[in-house]
Amino acid sequence: MEINYLIAHEINKKRNETGAELRLSRTTLPENELANDLVGRLDALFTQAQQISYSAFDEYGIQQFPQHFRSYRDNSSEEEFIRLSQTAAGDLHEELQQIPAASGGYLVFVDYAAHSSNFFAVFFLRMSGGILFHHNRETERLELRGTSYLDPDRMAMAGRIDKVKFGAGTGNYLWLIRNPRLRDVADYFVEWLAADTESMASNKSCTEAITMLIDDMPCPVDPETGELLERDEFKERALTYARNRPDKVLNVAAMGREFYDDEQYIQNFADEQGLDLIEEFKPDIRTLKRTTQVDAFADGIKLSFPPGLINQLVKVEGRSPGRIVIESPALVDLIRRQLSILNREGLE
Repeated sequence: MEINYLIAHEINKKRNETGAELRLSRTTLPENELANDLVGRLDALFTQAQQISYSAFDEYGIQQFPQHFRSYRDNSSEEEFIRLSQTAAGDLHEELQQIPAASGGYLVFVDYAAHSSNFFAVFFLRMSGGILFHHNRETERLELRGTSYLDPDRMAMAGRIDKVKFGAGTGNYLWLIRNPRLRDVADYFVEWLAADTESMASNKSCTEAITMLIDDMPCPVDPETGELLERDEFKERALTYARNRPDKVLNVAAMGREFYDDEQYIQNFADEQGLDLIEEFKPDIRTLKRTTQVDAFADGIKLSFPPGLINQLVKVEGRSPGRIVIESPALVDLIRRQLSILNREGLE
């Protein structure tokens, strides 16, 4: 990871009151161990977050952020970076001070390189019990005091622009994280960044789309045997591929190349089926787990097995109340051995 520019501003506002104080930094923070630790931990939020939204700028909206960002991108100087962060912070300050329910925090802007791309990101961090930043009158900026007080649960919102995708004019280059516990500023943050809410997709909806495609797409050829994969085998391999990406980001083109030797195959099939699927997203683990595992707990009995075992080793028979039949000699043997151990321990 390489930090190009980093700056922080403060919006000081109390909840249930109108009015707010804006404290702007005049210079960027130096790249040092503290700065690298901060940006690394903030960037990791996009890997750790359970819910991510993907969008692009609303080109027909009234917000000025897209225009300011384009001016910065065309120049990319430190002076333009500072100007963009100050202007954007001022715009959000104007919005928040009129909302009694909103509270303030730190706005952290960073331009950095990571994950084989270049990003411009902004994070809105709520103030916690410790001091993350303090104002230095000599340098005229908020100085980073330490990261021990950086609490991810106090991150209200985050937005990250993939500058490479933005420059190419392709894809959903704007990624958004909203903290469900801190909803008082979430909608205003999305509006402030001028995100196109009509075309916005979520990692959950994209994961649901990819699991539906795995069920419906023609099975690919097994490169080892030259034969078509069976549906259950293909499904297991595809879901394992989606679940085990090293960077926890699923690239649809790479997946198409892996299974069909065609980067456009999966995306084209999704378009034909009318499914909204973006080219890159973080799979929702809960959705994948529901697809790959049946978990049930009732009457003190817990069952967990892959859906492919239904009507094979696991059978659900009859209507309500019905019954469950499990045909597994290995499971019967295991239960008998454990009961035998429990009985012996009870006699001792």
